[in-house]
Order: sequence, then C-alpha cells, then structure tokens
Amino acid sequence: MFTIATLPLRRFFLPALCVAVGVAILFTGQSAIAQEEASPMAIIDEIAATEQTQGEWRRLLRTTTPQSETATLLLPALMQLVEDQSTPPELRQQVVLFIGRMGRRGLPAVPLFVRLLDDTTPVPGGDPPRQWGLKALAYLGPFGRDAIPVIVPIATDLDVPHRQRLAAIEALSQVGTTSPFALTTLMQLSQPLAKDVADRSPLSAQEQLEIRTAAVESIAFFRGSGSSAIPKLLISAHSESEGLRRATATTLGMLGSDIVTSTLVDMLLFDHSPAVRDAAAVSLAELGPSSIPTLQQLLNDRESEVRWRAADALGRISPPAAIAKADLTRLLTDPAPEVRLAAAEGLWKLHRPSKELLSTLSDLLGETDRTLRMRSYRLLLKIAAGGQRAEVVALFESLRQSPLNTQRQAATLGLRLLTPSQP
Repeated sequence: MFTIATLPLRRFFLPALCVAVGVAILFTGQSAIAQEEASPMAIIDEIAATEQTQGEWRRLLRTTTPQSETATLLLPALMQLVEDQSTPPELRQQVVLFIGRMGRRGLPAVPLFVRLLDDTTPVPGGDPPRQWGLKALAYLGPFGRDAIPVIVPIATDLDVPHRQRLAAIEALSQVGTTSPFALTTLMQLSQPLAKDVADRSPLSAQEQLEIRTAAVESIAFFRGSGSSAIPKLLISAHSESEGLRRATATTLGMLGSDIVTSTLVDMLLFDHSPAVRDAAAVSLAELGPSSIPTLQQLLNDRESEVRWRAADALGRISPPAAIAKADLTRLLTDPAPEVRLAAAEGLWKLHRPSKELLSTLSDLLGETDRTLRMRSYRLLLKIAAGGQRAEVVALFESLRQSPLNTQRQAATLGLRLLTPSQP
C-alpha cells in the first residue's frame, strides 16, 4: 500500500516548515492548542506514525482551499510529491491541478510545470504528465506566462497528439493574453493548412478543424489587444464549418472593434445557421453603443428572424440602448410572436415595464410555442420581483377566467408564487 511512510518524509515536509499547525491538524485531527505545543519534528513523527494513505492525501487536497495561506505553506511539499516518480500518477495529477488552482500563490511551481511538458510518458487509463502541466498552466493564467516559449511548440507541432495540442492552445489562451508571440501563434493556428501539409498531417480533417476552432475561440481572450487577428478571423467567417463560423462571430465581438460590424451584420442576415446568426447578433451587442444605429435599422428587416435578434441585442446593450425605446415599443405589436417577446425582454432591461409590455406578455402566454410561453412567464415573474408585483398579480388575476388553458395555467402558477397566503 502506498503510504506517507513510504515517501522520503522529511524531504517533503521540512521545506514547508512542516506546513505549520494548520496542515498538521488536517492530517491528525488534533486540536490547535495541542499542535501549537508540539515541536515541528513531533508533528512530523505524528504524521508518519499514522501512515497516511492516498485517500488521506486526497482528502487533504479536498479540504484545503487553493487560495489559502495553508496551501502556500504546503506548496514546497506538494511540488516534491509531484517530482517523486514513485508517487502514483493519479495523485501526482491531482496535486498538479491543485497547485494550478492556487493562482499567484502557485507561481513558484511554473518551472515544475515546464518540466512536465517534456514528459509524455503514457499513463494507463489517464493523460500523460504533459497534459497535467498544460491544464495547470491554464489554471495559473497570466502567472504562467514564462512557459509560453515551451507551450507554443506543442501547440504547433503537427506530430503532437490532438488532445495535447488542444490543451496547449487552451493554455495559451489563459497565460498569453498579453503576449504578441502567443497571439501570433493562435492566428497561425486559426488558418487552414496548405493541402500538401494537411495531407501529411497525422490528424484527421475533423481534428484539424477542431484545432482551428480552438485557436479562434482562444483569440477572444485577448479582447482589444487581439485586434491584429481580425484580418485572419475574417477569412474564418466564410468557412464551410458551422462551428468555426460561430466561434469566429463570437470572437469578433469580444475583440470590440467597430471594423467588424459589417461582417457581423452579413453573418446575421445571410448565414444559413441559426447558431451563427445568434452569435453574430450577440457580438453586435458586445461592440456596445456604437452598434445601436445598425441594430435599429435591422429592427425594420422583413425577416422576423433578423428583427427578434436585433431586438435582443439592443436589450443586451442597455442602458445606452434606451434611445431605441420607441423602436422596441413599436415591435410589441409585431406579427411575429418571437419578435414581440424579444422586444418585451429588451424594453424590460431598459426601463420600467409599461402597460403595453405587460399586455404583450399576457397575450404571449396563449401562444402554442411552449418556449415562448415559458420565457414570457419567467419575464413576468422578474418584473414582479423588480417592484411591480401588484401589476403582475392583477394581470394573473385577470387571466384566471381566460378561455385559453395555457393562460389559466400560467395565472394559477404565478398567483401561487406571488400570493402564497391566498387560497
């Protein structure tokens, strides 16, 4: 059985000054007073005598907050536990990820994680140490930036296994958001391979596409500092892959540059995928107030699919989109129910709901589409919670005698929640 007694005990605990009183309590369950009175070596002897098992090490990690002072004191011991090749792989992996979640406190472990990136030893039923190190660096975020020169070759090497390249791309998205080198690498990876290179790659066409999509998604984390990637992203906007186009639309919005407005409008108007059109509309909202005039124009589009997405986007920009109040109010009488609901949701975010808005939601409770009814019902509850409880209760009371069963059901449920003391 693997126990702490089989480890070079003093090597693990002396660098951490025995992890002081807090960690000893976690291992032994003794009182704080008893631990304060014991010497450091006595604490070590007590821990060794109890022969801590893997499960107890795991329990220590589960009961210690990574961002705590206790974790900081424990760090040197945990790093040595990872370095010891006799430690079971499952425990080493758990310790590596725990250190990654320490954030700034885990900074001393970056050289250890970099060494793990060279270890591709297969682990039966699990990931190799390289995968642990990449995940831990992603958890560290900007504190792991010194590892970028080692991560980039893993991300770009065509012979590296697919999952490891994806992990390296994720790590770059977290540690490299201020690094031009990381951004340039992701830009390169977002583009299709030359045909002769793609044919030689050990990755399937689907795996190559996943690499591109992951790179595009990662560029979004650079926000405004990633604007130099826009020309490359505009190429991806015309990909045959729905997933890649959707990722591109989302990332363009996160970069926050007005120069992508026309591309996002084209994706909203003409893309055949509802998911891509959704992402384009949300990204127009991400651009902020500068996109309001464009969205106001889209409210007049002949397609209801465009009108409701534009109304939803305006609601996401609130409160600056209050200038579009009149346009959204007009849509409360739109012939398409999904447009009326999107307008109602947008108006609710902009100002105190009007009688017209409440009336629109009342009508929508009678629609045949269950999703529309549920969204309308939930919005009424939000309005009630926002200070208009009496108005919503009155609306539900008026619907108790409705000829439409769906309206009566919604009224009964709503009154049960808002007036629980009434029969």
